Amino acid sequence: MVITKGSFNDHLIHLDRVLEKLEEAGLKINASKSCFAAHELEYLGYWISRDG
Repeated sequence: MVITKGSFNDHLIHLDRVLEKLEEAGLKINASKSCFAAHELEYLGYWISRDG
């Protein structure tokens, strides 16, 4: 799951909402497989960054 928003503050607010919804659904995030507040990341074999 990739969660993005315009500003860092907006990102944190949106991330908090998503985590709340996951908790309500009884789902958990595996911290060792997670990456938060990254400037770039590899997703489905592609490197994704703010610049594209």
